Amino acid sequence: MKHLYTYRRSIVVAILLTGFVSLFSQETVKTELMRSLQQADISFYNDQDYEKAATLYEPIYEASPDNHNLAAKLGISYLNMDGRREKALELLKLASENIAVDEKEYKENGNKAPVDTWFYLAIAYHRNDSLEKAIATFTKAKQSLTGDDPEKEEYIDLQIRDCRHAMEMKKQPMRVLSDLFVPWLENYPGACNPVIARNDSVFVFTVKQAGKTKIYCSYKTEGTWGQPSDIT
Repeated sequence: MKHLYTYRRSIVVAILLTGFVSLFSQETVKTELMRSLQQADISFYNDQDYEKAATLYEPIYEASPDNHNLAAKLGISYLNMDGRREKALELLKLASENIAVDEKEYKENGNKAPVDTWFYLAIAYHRNDSLEKAIATFTKAKQSLTGDDPEKEEYIDLQIRDCRHAMEMKKQPMRVLSDLFVPWLENYPGACNPVIARNDSVFVFTVKQAGKTKIYCSYKTEGTWGQPSDIT
């Protein structure tokens, strides 16, 4: 019996040690996440280095996908990066489901998205060409202002006006002319970087061929642009 008791006690101690290691590991992870969050906030608020902020926010958000505050910050970071506007819209739409009523509630509740989430969501809609939703969300953003930020209010009014103008332009599409600048230009697909002399007598452009950039030059004679020569 004595040996059995010693065996049982060893099992209990092992279980307690396992639990302690598990708790210690959890606390270590929490500490690392908090440290990363502080660094991300510095990059986000102070440095406005949104690419670095996004890199730091991403693993934290993966660990806390229900945190609307993190969704908003990561969405805003993506909004300030090239090629991430669709993901920015997705995250900001999610964040808008739980926005703080005011700054006081935002500071007291770490899970709620900041009040200006409406503003950034409207910009995300605008950049994704969802103009009607952009106007509606800009209007919400304007209503959430406390009246002490006239510059932001004016900016929102301008964005709403631009959205409405873009909607009108869509109703009246522009006619695109298919005529080339010169007839022979169709023989140089991918021609770019055009430069014309001030006296309208020399036309220079570049074409990338077989991985190399070539420079071509054409001269105008009696009002007609001649065939270009390779001057690379």
